[in-house]
Amino acid sequence: MLLEQRPSAPERMGIFIGHHLWTTVLLGLMATAGMAGGQVTRREAKAIDARQAVRIAERFVRANGYTDFIPDDPLQLTPESIEFSRDRRDWLKGRHNTLKPKAVGYRKGRRNDPRGWTVGFARVKPRDSKRPVGRAVTMDARGKIVRVEHMGFYLDGLEHRPD
Repeated sequence: MLLEQRPSAPERMGIFIGHHLWTTVLLGLMATAGMAGGQVTRREAKAIDARQAVRIAERFVRANGYTDFIPDDPLQLTPESIEFSRDRRDWLKGRHNTLKPKAVGYRKGRRNDPRGWTVGFARVKPRDSKRPVGRAVTMDARGKIVRVEHMGFYLDGLEHRPD
């Protein structure tokens, strides 16, 4: 009678490790592909509409000290390109209560970005001008990369503020 030879323990472990290794590699590849797909979805953030652009801009001017509201933490301020002081309290002094908190209006597009948004704000103390001049808050199409433009901005070419 011939005895069927059974694989030794190391051989059995080798078979197990081989299957285990392939399973791990396969699951790792699937997870990597799934994460990459998720990252693409996150990058493709949805474009905002005019109402959202106005809301974002109004929150931005308030949080950055342009209205009569004084922000709690000056470290959270977004710098303008014309602010040369390192002391953010100086920024607040120059900004405080310069703009009305409600946007006058908006328009589609911003400088060098036709898909972005421009939202206009009236000055608290208007300058003498035949045309109303305020400041513009610009952002990209997703409502990110928000900034106050340092130059004066004509307010008469805007769509009325959506309510």
